[in-house]
Amino acid sequence: MSSMETPGTGSAPLAELQHEHGVLLRYLGEVQRGVSARLARLEADNLRLRAALLVNRTAWLWGLGPPATPAGRTGATLATPPASALRVLCQVGCAGHAHAWLDEGGQCRRTGSACEALAAPATGCPEPR
Repeated sequence: MSSMETPGTGSAPLAELQHEHGVLLRYLGEVQRGVSARLARLEADNLRLRAALLVNRTAWLWGLGPPATPAGRTGATLATPPASALRVLCQVGCAGHAHAWLDEGGQCRRTGSACEALAAPATGCPEPR
């Protein structure tokens, strides 16, 4: 008798239980991967929405017009802010804080595109450290 068998029962129920346990653990791993991916997408969306809010408030406070408001709660995008407001956001929000919005590949986390400040250093944004 092996150490995994219970006395007087045999190994069939134990093997079935081990198989079921393996199936459940694989399913749990798949669910966990899906939740992690969704969480990453939501965090990225949250960062972009916070950046858009900052851009709109900055434009409004500079007297560049009222902030853009979405047409409804259907995921409408906000209006494009003036280039001067975007440069200040880059300078203060990113370059002034050790490129917090810049990922390892040179991609801006705020806009989701290539960092424009690194492509055109004349904008006043210093190189990342």
